Amino acid sequence: MFPIMKPSPDSVAGRERVLKVLPIESLVPSSFSIRQEPDDVSELIETVKTHGVLQPLLVRPCPDEPSKFEVIIGSRRLRAAEKVGLESLLCIVLETSDQEAAELQWIENINRRDLSDYEKGRWLKEMLQKYQENYPSMDVLAKKVGYEDHGIISLLIKHYEHVEEEKKSLPTDLVTRVTKLPERVTREIRKAPEELRPQVIKAVVEDGLSSRETEKLVKAITLPNVSVEEAVKVVQEDAEKRRETEEKRQEALVKKFKQCYPVELVDEVTKRTSIVGKSEGTAFKIFLEIVSAMWRKLGELGLIDQILTEKLLRDESKKS
Repeated sequence: MFPIMKPSPDSVAGRERVLKVLPIESLVPSSFSIRQEPDDVSELIETVKTHGVLQPLLVRPCPDEPSKFEVIIGSRRLRAAEKVGLESLLCIVLETSDQEAAELQWIENINRRDLSDYEKGRWLKEMLQKYQENYPSMDVLAKKVGYEDHGIISLLIKHYEHVEEEKKSLPTDLVTRVTKLPERVTREIRKAPEELRPQVIKAVVEDGLSSRETEKLVKAITLPNVSVEEAVKVVQEDAEKRRETEEKRQEALVKKFKQCYPVELVDEVTKRTSIVGKSEGTAFKIFLEIVSAMWRKLGELGLIDQILTEKLLRDESKKS
C-alpha cells in the first residue's frame, strides 16, 4: 500500500452546508464514482432495518435537474435505504463543482482497504484529463490528494492502463478479479514476455500470488524450456516452505511469551491483535503496551496495593 497523507477538502472549507430531509426519489447516484463496482450492502441493510440511516448523506443540487440531488458521499446508505423501503433521508446539501465533488469522494474512500489500485489509477487519470487547468502536472495532483511523491500517481495510472489493456484478451471470469490485483503485482507481470502475460495473469489470479511470488514466477519462465505451469509449481512449493517456516517461528514466539505472561493473556492478545506475522520485537512491544495499559488501569482502580499484598501473603504461606 502506498503511503498517503490525509488530504484536506480546502476548496469547500467554510462553504455553507444545509441540513435537509429529502425524498429518496429526488436522490441520484454520482455521475462519476471512484468505485468501479458497487459494494455489498447486505450488512448495512440489516443496520438500516434496526437503527435507520445513522449518518446524513452529502449531496449537491444536480446541475441539469434542479429538483434532483446528486449523492457525493453516501451511495451505500442510499442503496440500503432503497432496499429497506425508506421514503426520505437526512442529507447535507453542499454546492460544489464536478471537480470538488470528485475530490470529496477521494477523501471519503482513499483510506478504505477495499479500494483497489485499479480504481485509484482510474480516478487519478480521470482527474488529470478532465481538470488540466487545476492539475497541470502529476506533482500538483499528488499534493492535492495526499501523496508525498508524484511518482506514485504515475505508477497507479500505469497500473490502471495496463489492466485495461490486458482485460481485452482475458476470459470474462478473470476480468473482475484482475482489477483487484495490487499495483506491485502488475508491475512484475509487465516484465513477462508479452505473449505469456495472459497465462501469467491467470496463474497470479487463480493462485493468489504476491508481488514477490509473481516476480519469481516471471524470472522462472524466462529460463529455457520452463513452462508457466512448471514455474507456478516451483513458486507454490517455495511459498509452502516459507509458510511452514513462518508457522514454526510463530509457534516458538507464542511459546516464549507464555513463559513470561499468563497463558490466558497470551491467547487473548494473539486472538485480538494478531501478532502472527510480526517480528519478535514488534510482538514484544504489543505485549508491553497492553501490560502497561493494564497496570495504569489497576492504579486508577486502586488495586495495585491489594494485588501486591495478596501476592506477598501467598509467598509467605508457601514458605511456611
